[in-house]
Amino acid sequence: MALHPHQKEELADLAVAAMRERGLQPEFSAPALQQLRGIDGPGLAEGTDIVDLTGLPGARSTTTTRATWTSSP
Repeated sequence: MALHPHQKEELADLAVAAMRERGLQPEFSAPALQQLRGIDGPGLAEGTDIVDLTGLPGARSTTTTRATWTSSP
């Protein structure tokens, strides 16, 4: 089912309101964005304490490119 542009905007507004009601920040903070601008490439994957969790059930990437972890798939 395709959504009309006004429906997408309404859903986005509802999602932002729901996040704020639950104490979440729907947007990245200024310090987080500043830190992001300082990243010029991938980190170094060295050391035994680095674990790749991307293959675990419930690990996914959202359309907003924020990494999300859920307890159920």
